[in-house]
Amino acid sequence: MDTSVQTRQQHANGDLPVVSPPVDIYEITGEDRQGLALVADVPGARADGLTVRLDPGRNGHDVLFIEALASAGEGEQARSFRYRRAFVLNERVDQDNIRAELRHGELRIELPRAAEMRSRRIEVVEG
Repeated sequence: MDTSVQTRQQHANGDLPVVSPPVDIYEITGEDRQGLALVADVPGARADGLTVRLDPGRNGHDVLFIEALASAGEGEQARSFRYRRAFVLNERVDQDNIRAELRHGELRIELPRAAEMRSRRIEVVEG
């Protein structure tokens, strides 16, 4: 990934450059699983330098934050930077069952819908 276009310097306090990683968002549909999946490209990040946080936001919309320390290149060409993204969620999620997995530079976060937000099939009885 060429970070030169996507990088912006933080304040003059010497903080690391920040990169906004590309993220694909998918809807998870099924009778037993419903919600959203976010897939972020974060090459150079490691699980121990990664933070995924869900905070209560304004107007009842939670905010999902992704932040990771990463490095690219080797030797004298090595450089460190920080990935950072935030998403305002329009749906309530089941906070106890959020899953995040980092594999080969790809972060996958599954946000299951809260039970009261899931669609349900209603049985119709003949009367």
